[in-house]
Amino acid sequence: MSKDNDTYYRLIHSLHARLSAVYGDSGMPLSGRLTKKKEIIAGFKDSLACHYDSIFLTRAYRGLEKTEINNAFIGIDMTYSRDLDLFYRLYARKNRDLRATLAAIKSIEKKSGNYKENMRKLLLR
Repeated sequence: MSKDNDTYYRLIHSLHARLSAVYGDSGMPLSGRLTKKKEIIAGFKDSLACHYDSIFLTRAYRGLEKTEINNAFIGIDMTYSRDLDLFYRLYARKNRDLRATLAAIKSIEKKSGNYKENMRKLLLR
């Protein structure tokens, strides 16, 4: 994975954590949480626009500050990027053999329980 991809996912994870803290604040009325959400996202976009060249090495994420960032956008990235290191570790454990890695993933899929927890158990063996 490129450094820019790593940076992008760190930024999205950080944004998600900040927004989760706002939504976890049950003492704040919904209207206040929505306002705070807009402020956080606007600050995120402003920071990207002003500091892009010091954040990223390439132009791969140029224009991200213009993207509509909402719950679906963040949710997709969180779903597909959280715990990616598990997959990389499994790939390394299988000697960087994609077929062997996919076979291991399929065997994990067949087990009952939490998928990522089952993968962690496999990696501990």
